[in-house]
Amino acid sequence: MESKLKKEFIRDMKSSYLVLKGDSREQNYKNKMLSQYSIPGFLRIDIKSINNMELYYYDITNLNTLEETYDTRVFHFKDIKELLEGIFDAIDNSREYFLEQDDFILYPDCLYMKENTDNLKLCYYPGFRESIISQLSILFEYIMNKADYKEESAVLLIYALYKESREKNTTLYRLRDILKEAAPKDIKVKKLKAPQQIIENAAEDNILAKDKLISDINTVKQPAAEENGYQINLNGEYEKQEEVSFYETSTFIMGGAIVAGALGFLFVLFRAGVLSDELGHPDIIKVTAGLAIVICLSGYALTKVLDPKKKSTRLITKLVYEDVTEEPLRTDQTAYRQSEELTEASQILQEDNSVTIILSETEDKTEILFTQLSLTCHYLVEKNSCNPAEIPVETFPYYVGKDKNRNQLVLTEGSVSRLHAVITKRDNTVFLTDLGSTNGTYVNGQRLEKNQPVQVDNSDELAFSREIYLFKIKE
Repeated sequence: MESKLKKEFIRDMKSSYLVLKGDSREQNYKNKMLSQYSIPGFLRIDIKSINNMELYYYDITNLNTLEETYDTRVFHFKDIKELLEGIFDAIDNSREYFLEQDDFILYPDCLYMKENTDNLKLCYYPGFRESIISQLSILFEYIMNKADYKEESAVLLIYALYKESREKNTTLYRLRDILKEAAPKDIKVKKLKAPQQIIENAAEDNILAKDKLISDINTVKQPAAEENGYQINLNGEYEKQEEVSFYETSTFIMGGAIVAGALGFLFVLFRAGVLSDELGHPDIIKVTAGLAIVICLSGYALTKVLDPKKKSTRLITKLVYEDVTEEPLRTDQTAYRQSEELTEASQILQEDNSVTIILSETEDKTEILFTQLSLTCHYLVEKNSCNPAEIPVETFPYYVGKDKNRNQLVLTEGSVSRLHAVITKRDNTVFLTDLGSTNGTYVNGQRLEKNQPVQVDNSDELAFSREIYLFKIKE
């Protein structure tokens, strides 16, 4: 599966390069980031400008494409997980340098590695602007055709990822959650073999909902000590980004140079005899005075170099865990009723919009899990607006801030931080978390502690610094 990019290859005695052409209209800061920093997970790049044309030279020495590597091989579970974790890690690294994720090239003939997937290098092409979700969907399809179908966990993982990538409102966070939760021992075959009475009585849209819900149900485990008990892992985690201030390496180099210069100046004074008496012995008064002068001068210079205002900032990504573990979901003898009870369950399914999923079959027993579909909609309504509009909160986590590349709700208020807060949802409960904002996040006038999720309910007042919204829930 080859991309439609116009690629050129240059080889010399020692190195090999992939060359892509761009134009000078592309945002210059991306080129500076790529040229000045060695970003983990990125191909090394050299950018040259010729006649208003940008030439991107990617160093591919001793590297093979994913397509070449797996031409005669198949993907195992470990290969899939290492490959995709490498892609997601590179995307995370790009956020620290304010690079757009849709400029990655994720086609199999543009992913480079050294023999194994744990040495993955990605090609970042400024101006590419092709949906990363669409690219991942194509990559998943490629892997699915190359997966080892004798390895059940590999097939289930890549199918779940491909299925989620085809959903209309999917996000990278959802795909990454599926990848994180996947483990060879935890994955079970999810078979949709409902009794005939339920299939015949279910409405058409409920049947479609079954197919969608399979990919959203968490891994089901069977405790060793309890033969008939099942437990669903509902522990949640989401990514948060935090601003960190730091000094550039050049600042420390200048500081070291100042200290070295001060010591050198003292040595020169001592060798010249300025700090000695007439007999050539060190004069305590002169030495003390010389030290005081040097310390004052070097200290003043260091305060200028290490001025906090000269600190640079960058974003770091952390995982925040939200423990919402519930009691194990038990199945008892009523789960194994005969056809009369199954017909009754079918009627409940039609009346309450429930969905019946067959999770597993062991010998002659079939265990059934009933899951309620959520039709709840969430909105934010600007409180002080003359004509307030309902802003739908459709995907979670839902970030709020003034950085237009990182947030779903972008606020232009100057007192709002770039990554101000995040709205998350766990088990039909909505939480608001402050991400270390400068001027604070409030729920009903109460300021939130940093990185501490607080539950929000219908009509609660949410304030992001001076920006105030009402949180609305519609059934």
